[in-house]
Amino acid sequence: MRLLFFIFIISLSLSNSQNTFINKKNETHLCGPVDIESMKQDTSYADWFDKDYTNLNSLDSNIIWKNNLKDIKVEIFFGTWCGDSKKNVPEFIKLWDHLGFSRDQLSLIAVYDNTDKSKNKTSPNNEELGKYIHRVPTFIFYKNNQEIARIVEHPVNSLEIDLSQIALGVPSIPNYKASNYILKILAENEISYIDKNKESIVSDLKPLCKNDNELNAIGYFFVNKNELENALKVFELNISLFEKTPNVYDSYAETLALKGQKEEAITNYKKVLELDPENKNAKEQLEKLLE
Repeated sequence: MRLLFFIFIISLSLSNSQNTFINKKNETHLCGPVDIESMKQDTSYADWFDKDYTNLNSLDSNIIWKNNLKDIKVEIFFGTWCGDSKKNVPEFIKLWDHLGFSRDQLSLIAVYDNTDKSKNKTSPNNEELGKYIHRVPTFIFYKNNQEIARIVEHPVNSLEIDLSQIALGVPSIPNYKASNYILKILAENEISYIDKNKESIVSDLKPLCKNDNELNAIGYFFVNKNELENALKVFELNISLFEKTPNVYDSYAETLALKGQKEEAITNYKKVLELDPENKNAKEQLEKLLE
């Protein structure tokens, strides 16, 4: 009994040493900077961490390219609520350990989940600001304080191959190419840049977008951050790409309504109904706007 009590106290102290939040599902998760060893030993996270940490076995530590990573630092944004994070973060740390690098080169930041949309993919101290973390896990690689590559959600090939490409200076283009393209434009330019270069941007996006879902998700990423101007620009681009798809007009109309642009919202909900006369949401929203 004393031993069990002692283990419980250790587990509790480890859990309390890191920031946590309770989501709307009454689940407790980490948020903010995370210490790897504490997470490994905390009973709330140890099971899945150890499982996937031990999964990565077929490694060769005597590889030449690893020397190019000795000065690299990596920020890892992840969620203890996220299936991809539970798999890829422990495996990445195992690979990093196996290659003989210091964990001091790694910074782990746990983010909130989407049960509170205003906090989705953010952290208590806002470490994610300006980095457009829209999927987790996101691994950002830095050399001399400059971003040189990132892995978004899951590797393009495998963690080992993607890491070798980063080391050799030829990183794979990360997943969600269209999202990353748009986010990079908005990070580096004024929003007016999109209007001035819309034709070329749409042309660049066409081969990157299989359907409207990816840009739609980025639009709502901005809506949830209350960056409605950015959201509207993304939805406008999505309309240019998928002008026969009702959902793109529905998302655009919803954001226009949030911004107080009632007449424009009405016009776009009517467009939804032209394309999909039985669209229940468009009918309901249009009725509200017309009251």
